[in-house]
Amino acid sequence: MNNETNELCTDEYIRGDCCYATVTSRDRRGSYLQLDNGQRAFARGVGNLQNGAKILCTITRSAVDGKRAVARLDSICSLYDACA
Repeated sequence: MNNETNELCTDEYIRGDCCYATVTSRDRRGSYLQLDNGQRAFARGVGNLQNGAKILCTITRSAVDGKRAVARLDSICSLYDACA
């Protein structure tokens, strides 16, 4: 294992981590997210968010084998302009 692989592993969010994310797209199942570290995630049951909305979320399942991480919506920051 080289240093680049180690860096990628330490930069990824894991289960229980809290982070900011932006909604990139959505469908009937939920919203697709771009996390603040560049990682991709999916939030189930929140398909009513607008593209570009900034949210605060908690990772409920880490990314495995090229699949997206799964996140839980905690707060919609765009409503309050609190996210930078």
